[in-house]
Amino acid sequence: MKKRSLFFCLFFSFLGAHNNQELFLKANQLYDQKDYKKAFLVYESIKNKGSAVWYNMGHCCYMQEEFVKALLFYKRAAKSASMPFYAEIQEQIKKIESEKLGLLHEQSWISDFVRMTAHRLSLFISQLIFLLIWFLFCFFIAKIIIGRRYFIVSILLLALVCIGGILKSKYLEHTTRYALVMQDGSFFVGPSDKLAVIGNLKRGQEVIIKAEKEGWYKIEVGQNTFGWLPHDAVIEI
Repeated sequence: MKKRSLFFCLFFSFLGAHNNQELFLKANQLYDQKDYKKAFLVYESIKNKGSAVWYNMGHCCYMQEEFVKALLFYKRAAKSASMPFYAEIQEQIKKIESEKLGLLHEQSWISDFVRMTAHRLSLFISQLIFLLIWFLFCFFIAKIIIGRRYFIVSILLLALVCIGGILKSKYLEHTTRYALVMQDGSFFVGPSDKLAVIGNLKRGQEVIIKAEKEGWYKIEVGQNTFGWLPHDAVIEI
């Protein structure tokens, strides 16, 4: 009985994968014919979407000048993208944010490097590297007393800072809920539009969801700025 159940599970899994592949090819044909609206609907119907599907959905929205939706799907694609596909997606994201939505980029090349490296490394490997460097750092700190190996300790300290940043990025990737603002609007001090306005948000701006209450999200904008938005004002990435 167990063997039969396993057979049916594998059989239906195969059918589902085959059906998704057919839908993907059909959507690609529609995209090549520049029927972006129909192509998007076919891509959307695919179950268990991978980075390629999310990326193509973003392209369909981009060609229809739905730039916030395009940004949303590109960011979803980036979550599971391989290298160098991830780098290509990031370039597309920057292009939309700066050229189409007028959003400013404040990240430095260091933060870009940390983000790219964090995407490349798994959490387990990052932790192993951190522990190894920490062990070497402690070892050479002990050696300073005897041999004054300041240069090596400085290099290890810099490596610890970099790996620590990567670990933080990996942790946030797994624990933080990010969302995009769909339209220009205000956010409030509490879960009601009758309360005081804290500030304004631009469409396509990324925020962090901290909590939910009665159809509202508590969000974090930038660093240590909190407010509330209705559910329909944002879409979770």
